[in-house]
Amino acid sequence: MATMIAKKTRAVQNGKPKSAAPRVRRPADRPPRFAPNATLADVQKHLGGIPASRIHLHPQPGTATIRDLERLDRKTRGTCELIDGVIVEKQMGWYESLVASVLIEILAPYVRAHRLGIVLGSDAVLRLFPQQARAPDVSFVSKQTLA
Repeated sequence: MATMIAKKTRAVQNGKPKSAAPRVRRPADRPPRFAPNATLADVQKHLGGIPASRIHLHPQPGTATIRDLERLDRKTRGTCELIDGVIVEKQMGWYESLVASVLIEILAPYVRAHRLGIVLGSDAVLRLFPQQARAPDVSFVSKQTLA
């Protein structure tokens, strides 16, 4: 597990001390978000009560990064989000999809006509902060942000 540090032992090889076990540490940008004795219920509460079936337990909740999300995205069919260092599967039903498509129909022509930026659908995962990447049903990205 990434939160553990492997013990260093010394072995002598060709008369020179050598580290036998590599050190495994959590990078500085991956601080734990939850207490060591936190339960899945604590993680659920922190995330607003989403079902446990949507929470990925690897990497450990609170330690996931954008890189972990990208790695998982290549392996799975569904869309996942990164919320406070926790990878969460995004669910979207027919009603949410309908509302998103109506909003895109309204926003996209206006945004294009005024050259304001772009309108994206639910497959666009946007990085907000180091441990935050969300996939909103509809999003607008301004021309200034794209430049």
